[in-house]
Amino acid sequence: MKKWFETWFGSEDYLSVYSHRTSSEAQQLIAFLQETLQPLPGTSVLDLACGAGRHAESFARNGMIVTGVDLSETLLNIARKNASDQQLTISYLQGDYRYLNLNKQFSIVANLFTSFGYSDNDEENFSLFTAAYSHTAKNGWFVFDYLNSSYLRKTLIPFSKSVKNNIFIEQFRWIEHNCVKKRIVLQRDGALNTYTESVKLYEPDIILAQLRKAGFVPQSIHGDYTGTPFNETESSRLLVLCRKP
Repeated sequence: MKKWFETWFGSEDYLSVYSHRTSSEAQQLIAFLQETLQPLPGTSVLDLACGAGRHAESFARNGMIVTGVDLSETLLNIARKNASDQQLTISYLQGDYRYLNLNKQFSIVANLFTSFGYSDNDEENFSLFTAAYSHTAKNGWFVFDYLNSSYLRKTLIPFSKSVKNNIFIEQFRWIEHNCVKKRIVLQRDGALNTYTESVKLYEPDIILAQLRKAGFVPQSIHGDYTGTPFNETESSRLLVLCRKP
């Protein structure tokens, strides 16, 4: 039986629901990383769980050599087409980062937009950090972008509905067994499709402890894509910049 993320991210409906996550948002994050990390042209980047490639494209437009890895062949095909249309050279590979072994290391490894916590099993979730560490070059950077669990608990919207491209979308959200869950119901031309999401919630101190356990040294923690310092009660994101010694 397929996991929820294999079904959901394998569907083009995913992009209909998350169409508000735009290239400009990705460019804002990459601009902050460009200013902070100051990578030279030609710096190698590995985008783990790259999805349809909006962050990979922004890295590439800033002169970096980018490899994107994602489980979803559906999203990768969209990413490849978008890169071709924009005349960007990006290497896209299908794979599961939990078991990834590219036999190559990169100056920057990134995991962005809460592409983490999809299992109820802690060891399975934190295998991301092990995979990232093995693919990060010495003195390289790991960029980890996750939700802020305290802020999410405080601001969770139980229900919302919208219409996008003649698709009626209803989203139901709740917290159960320390996971934030979502049921997404899409109605198109009278047909209903239902998907689920489940992301395990971790407090910042747990994330930082697991990053250190993997071998990384956290350098700075930010609460949004402009680089604002992290505040546990007010920040919407948990963006951690780590170094591999």
